[in-house]
Amino acid sequence: MTNMNIRKKTILGLLGLSLCFGSCQPSSPQTDGEAAQEVKESQSSNKMKDPSVTVWELDDPDGLNPVTSQGAAATYIQNNIFSRLLEFHPEDLKLVPQLALKMPDVRELEEGPYAGGMSLKFEIRPEAKWDNGQAVTAYDYLFTVKAIKNPLVESGSRRPYYEFIDSIYISPDNEREFTIFSKQRYFIAEESAGDMHIMPEYVYDPEGLMKKVSLAELNQMDYEAANKNANLERFAQNFNSPKFSKETVVGSGPYRFVEWSNGQHIILERKEDWWANEAKNPMLVAYPTKIIHKVVNDPSTAITVARNEEIDVLHNIKPVKFKALKEDQEFQNLFELSSPPVFGYYYIGINLRNPKLKDKKLRQALSHIINRQEIIDVLFEGLATETVGPINPQKEHYNDQIKPFSYDPERAKELLTEAGWTDSDNDGVLDKRINGKLEKLSLEFKYNQGNDIRKNIGLLLQGEARALGIEIKIKSADFPVFVKDIQNREFELICSAWAQGPNLDELKQAWHSSSDRNGGSNRIGFRNEECDRIIDSIRITLDPQKRKELYFRAQAIIHEEQPYLFLCVPSSCFAIHKRFADIETSPLRPGYRVSDFQLK
Repeated sequence: MTNMNIRKKTILGLLGLSLCFGSCQPSSPQTDGEAAQEVKESQSSNKMKDPSVTVWELDDPDGLNPVTSQGAAATYIQNNIFSRLLEFHPEDLKLVPQLALKMPDVRELEEGPYAGGMSLKFEIRPEAKWDNGQAVTAYDYLFTVKAIKNPLVESGSRRPYYEFIDSIYISPDNEREFTIFSKQRYFIAEESAGDMHIMPEYVYDPEGLMKKVSLAELNQMDYEAANKNANLERFAQNFNSPKFSKETVVGSGPYRFVEWSNGQHIILERKEDWWANEAKNPMLVAYPTKIIHKVVNDPSTAITVARNEEIDVLHNIKPVKFKALKEDQEFQNLFELSSPPVFGYYYIGINLRNPKLKDKKLRQALSHIINRQEIIDVLFEGLATETVGPINPQKEHYNDQIKPFSYDPERAKELLTEAGWTDSDNDGVLDKRINGKLEKLSLEFKYNQGNDIRKNIGLLLQGEARALGIEIKIKSADFPVFVKDIQNREFELICSAWAQGPNLDELKQAWHSSSDRNGGSNRIGFRNEECDRIIDSIRITLDPQKRKELYFRAQAIIHEEQPYLFLCVPSSCFAIHKRFADIETSPLRPGYRVSDFQLK
């Protein structure tokens, strides 16, 4: 047995003990990585003719309003309720029409009021309708863009993607035809304009409040000015409310929102008279009669429920359990297992507004006590790859010249000393006088409840930190609370993940100073003037090589500052019931399209 195997077994044993002290849940022996027991006779399915799909969710999503929700799980549910003009094809990862009749006519403008900018002309499919029978029109698209641009709407994470839209001209002869005009040549204009869930104006703005404010006015308006506008304030108050997040959820997609029972399930039913029933577009297929998102807070229990055929899709399976399931013939009689690589990454985020965490030497020291390869080998069972920044390693503009922070506790000690952290009172915890007050190097590590990988990352960090005189306190929260804590900056260290797409990266969303505000995604408070200038340049640079050079420099700055402790890019481990035919896996998260599930 190699030293690595010994180390792996020791760590797993320690983590297992710590998990049991916290909360031991019933689980299948095989899915806990224990020795496999004798497999019973092949089990046949009792659901071969059931066209509905039940998808496991670890927790409730943070809402079903596609403008205000933040979590990836919410997006996967919304994909079946709402429609986009364009969508990424799951196989070749190229943008293709969905609600749009065809790909847009994109032009670079050389004269007129938008000289130096661009235009994008779209047409919505003529048969597209809302649930009340009204046509989906360009006015609904305009409304959705204006809702995102309203500074009082909780849409800060999406707003940078639509800054380029200066005006929208709707054809007087065809209300489904419209042209977007921009004064700049935005590098992902086609994707941003097309890859957006369109919302029905008649449902989400029944008073017509957003009609009273022009797009031009919104483009010039900040939070303070918007707060003085009664129409914007009234609209945002309603739009941000639970009513349009958990009660009234209406789109032009194939499924109707039926019910949300907190901690239990979310139910969607297929519309019998859906407008795209006769469409020949593969991006508009919808086979299941019902989609149930079933909440089970414990992953081991979820696998047991799946064995009983009460869950059809398990996603984000813990790698250690996934490996055990790969050796479980009884389970594989019912389920197909897959683990495609995906776009996204795990990280530990640091609240830079906390005085203790402002010094980059401290952040670098924390990075040096993270054994990333150990996390990959032990917690992810090798089903992940190391990463150094916010760009996925599969992409051409990933900076592969950056040397990752090595696991080096001795270097971490040196950095802590250089940053002024010592144990002045000999109590075993480092301290430092900051703004005249003696501060202990005690930090809270927060993760979403039920996510054992993130918890175990915290346990590993806690053990390494203790040896250096750093106290790490681990705390969990339900996912909606976890998201709110991040939004409100009520954290010191957070363990989370970004779900991404195959597209060029819009770094302004999380790494620009302008996103360090209420509603923005820069919740850690990262600010760097050079990085801001580079991000601004990336957004208007169409030359691939020049843009790549800018991306490389931005990644180098972020790596030096270590506002995130970047960990790894995981594979998506999931299981799908075998009664469904020819399910194609994809690097697009979550790795499959539920609407494609058709009985054999």
